[in-house]
Amino acid sequence: MSFNVVQTGLDEVGEKLTIEQGKADAAHAKLKQPDDLKVVYDKAYDRTVSVPANTFREVLPQIKGTFSSGLKVADYVDAHKSQIDISGSAITVKDPVVQAELNKLLQELNEQGKNAQQAQARLQSLMTGR
Repeated sequence: MSFNVVQTGLDEVGEKLTIEQGKADAAHAKLKQPDDLKVVYDKAYDRTVSVPANTFREVLPQIKGTFSSGLKVADYVDAHKSQIDISGSAITVKDPVVQAELNKLLQELNEQGKNAQQAQARLQSLMTGR
């Protein structure tokens, strides 16, 4: 599975989530309830439907950014494979210009990775209620 496939899948998940939440919100709005029950149900609906869906949509760009940065690094390494030697965890770059650009891309990937970790923490907090 390539990064492009994952990014497309994330786009589709975000779109479907928006559609399905819209349907759920419409059904919720039509629901007739006594006032005292409505207050309780609205809080439960918010906690179990609105907040999770909205949080996921908010962190989706962070996750997609990480995949995009990873794809840039992979494409760059592939395009310059004659100048880059990878042996285990050691990377040797023959051309200083290629080295500088690769370092820049890896730094961007590292920053995006931090964003993805923050997104993961938000989702985990949401799921565990902490």
